[in-house]
Amino acid sequence: METRLSAESIDKLFVLQPCAQDEHFPFCLIKGGDSSGVIFYGAVRLSSSQWDGGGGRTDLHDIFGLMWAAALRATGAASPEVWLDVGWTGTPEIYSRFMFFTQPYSSALSEGESELVGPRLAAHTAWIAHILWEAFHFGPANVVEPRWWDEPKPEWIVGLEDIVPGRSDWIWVTRENPNWEYLVAGDNSVSIVRLDVGAREALDELVPYYGPSSVTFAGHNIYSEHGLVNCVPQATIERGLEILRRVDGNPDSGKSIVIPVDTHCVFIGQRTIVALAGRFDAARYNQLRAEWEHQNAKQSAIFLVGVRWVWSTPLNPARFEALVEAILSEEQGLEWVRAAGPSFERDQGRDLVALWLTPPGLPGGEVHYETAVKRRKIVVQVKSRKKTVGKSDVRDVRDTIERHGADGILVVAHPGWSNDLFNYCEGLAQKGHWVDLWGPSHLEARLRARPYLAERFSDLVRRAE
Repeated sequence: METRLSAESIDKLFVLQPCAQDEHFPFCLIKGGDSSGVIFYGAVRLSSSQWDGGGGRTDLHDIFGLMWAAALRATGAASPEVWLDVGWTGTPEIYSRFMFFTQPYSSALSEGESELVGPRLAAHTAWIAHILWEAFHFGPANVVEPRWWDEPKPEWIVGLEDIVPGRSDWIWVTRENPNWEYLVAGDNSVSIVRLDVGAREALDELVPYYGPSSVTFAGHNIYSEHGLVNCVPQATIERGLEILRRVDGNPDSGKSIVIPVDTHCVFIGQRTIVALAGRFDAARYNQLRAEWEHQNAKQSAIFLVGVRWVWSTPLNPARFEALVEAILSEEQGLEWVRAAGPSFERDQGRDLVALWLTPPGLPGGEVHYETAVKRRKIVVQVKSRKKTVGKSDVRDVRDTIERHGADGILVVAHPGWSNDLFNYCEGLAQKGHWVDLWGPSHLEARLRARPYLAERFSDLVRRAE
């Protein structure tokens, strides 16, 4: 059985590139955010002074943006959401492509974590850029003059009317530097590019890093690798492969590569790339996971149902708090979560504050005061101790709730809570305060549903061998 490199090994390999931290046109990696956290995002935007053509530079923004995202998924760096700025004339013209690295960086990063994530994304982008430059025969405009034309229309476009929507608004263009023929659907839902013969050889450099485990369930192909998860309807897979067959003129799709990211599914054929827009993200994965749990257990490996977790000892308090914040940021009904203060308290803990739509109550029964749907401002205290977290480890709950103007409190305790803490919280709940307790089992259940978070916080928790 072929053994693939781990995500950690791939990262180490890519960081060794001499150009690992250099900019690689046209890929722009941007560090944003504010004092509350750091967010990285990517952008592809070429100027009109040297690059123009059908729909302005629609094809350049479109294909470079989508292939950057697909290649990041293939190398295990991220499964991004890819979006577009609409051009001046409206759809399907694309003014720029931009992406957010939603898996595994869906929540804001601390400054310390960003110092690791930024170089990681830059190193993967550097390696990917050289692959795409070679496949597309793309180089500086002052070395190879870009050329483009929209007539005659590429021959392969004929016969796609029944499978590519918005025919009256299609944009197509033929280019040199990069070398391709391009078509985009009128609603931007389908993008097609036909490359020079031999381009697939360059794109095959992605293959050693990409071999996701997959199962079929509820009419979807479900992919999992390097902690990244995606679900693609089989009808989407069939449609993408059919477009490849028509454009490539090759009935054999056995060697096609299918790479899903959160907002697109990319198909790489003999010399054609097809991208179909859709919802293929972790949220859809979790919906299917919930359906599957009720129906059968044959795919337990892919959904991590039987996975046990090993926690590091001792836990780094700041990283543990960051893990809880990342998990909370994806909780159903939670609108936002953020740190309540700029520094650690004397007990090595810092409050988080969340706006939450009717969060669950204490374990073991409905003991919270109100069960009606309501937006609640919740204070979150994150505690880790060698043994259990007791009442003396938690700051006075009533004072904490009052200080933050909150409706209730969630205490996250590792490796668990004592009876006196549980009884104290239960008593507060019976007096009208919203109170909840989470232990390792609550966090582990959420890590099974969101394995990309476990990859991000592997210094705290990892899967047991």
